[in-house]
Amino acid sequence: MEMDVYDHDSYMMSLGNLFMLKLFHEEGINVSKFPNFMVHSEYNVQVCSDIFWGGMIQLVHDAKCYNYEELEDFKSVFPTFKTGEGANPTPEYIITIQDSIFKEVLKGANSKHIKELLPEIAHRGNLEDVEVVILPDNSGIAYLCYYPTSEFHSIAEGIIFLKNEAIRLGKESKKELEDGYSNQFFNREPA
Repeated sequence: MEMDVYDHDSYMMSLGNLFMLKLFHEEGINVSKFPNFMVHSEYNVQVCSDIFWGGMIQLVHDAKCYNYEELEDFKSVFPTFKTGEGANPTPEYIITIQDSIFKEVLKGANSKHIKELLPEIAHRGNLEDVEVVILPDNSGIAYLCYYPTSEFHSIAEGIIFLKNEAIRLGKESKKELEDGYSNQFFNREPA
């Protein structure tokens, strides 16, 4: 049995959408009102984006997308972040995810752990030409997408993983403050 490339892509995108719905459902989001996950790569790929953004607005405090034409808007919000002429090439679009849990952890002692996870998160699934960075004000993360992608499920999976990791680290920090000492202090390597 043969399958043409458009049908194959359609099935792969539909499976990605189903996976995204599963991820959002596991996070406690009611997905019953989301669009049908089945898509065809030639005419209704917007559904991938609709499912992604429908989940993101319920999952985090603030999620935005800046496309190539809106990079000046992004630069006005984050003036110290360099794109193009600076450290990062100019992306096709930027997805910003801001939430109080990210802000709490990124401004604390555990920010190093989150920073170490970013390269792994950037290459989850079939993501290519994507970079995940911390926003300059430490209020969240940004996905720098250098080419258009339909791999929204991989981005959603990474964001959910980072959010759950930030929640875990936040709880650890609060416990250390409540206990009045740092477990890292007592469990450190000898000098």
